[in-house]
Amino acid sequence: MNEKFTERYQWMPNRAGGQRYGNKQIITPLTEELFNQHVRDKVQPETFMEYRKLYPRVTHISIVQKADGSTVLGSPSIGSLNELRPQREALRMGWAKKVDSFNSSEAKFLVHPP
Repeated sequence: MNEKFTERYQWMPNRAGGQRYGNKQIITPLTEELFNQHVRDKVQPETFMEYRKLYPRVTHISIVQKADGSTVLGSPSIGSLNELRPQREALRMGWAKKVDSFNSSEAKFLVHPP
């Protein structure tokens, strides 16, 4: 994973849905390694280079994890960076926040709000 181009979003817990801890979302450029690990078995064609030729706008992968490290249903997702980022409304309402680290104080505040 290319850390320089990776975005991290901490989501608030969905208390109404029974969540105690918010999900963590990582968006990073789609590499051959990530393609082989998460995407290859679900798409045609099966090689990274062929896939990139057919779908040049699919440049990133988003992986959303629960607090226990398991991925949420429907994750990972692939698409452009803008397609995978949280919607503006989620950011504006404070449901998700872009963070440098999931260990940062701002990320922990979202996970454990007062």
